[in-house]
Amino acid sequence: IKQLARRSTVTPGGAACAYNDIIPADHCLHDVQDVSNLNHPKSDLNKGQYGCVGHALHVAKKLLPFMPARAGILLVPCGRGDSG
Repeated sequence: IKQLARRSTVTPGGAACAYNDIIPADHCLHDVQDVSNLNHPKSDLNKGQYGCVGHALHVAKKLLPFMPARAGILLVPCGRGDSG
């Protein structure tokens, strides 16, 4: 499961990336609005528990078993906080 990059790093402080690079999808997907710094008070940043968690990756993981083995999913960020 991959996503299109919308920030300058894959994860906060992580490897560099550019707009529209295809990068791995993690729990805090890149979005039109950068929410990687909006952390839950009990988040452990040392464990990568940063940002807001959306539903796109969860849905993609549920769909993956029903897809052909060589197929994948590309998540295209288009959401903005408080839009839904």
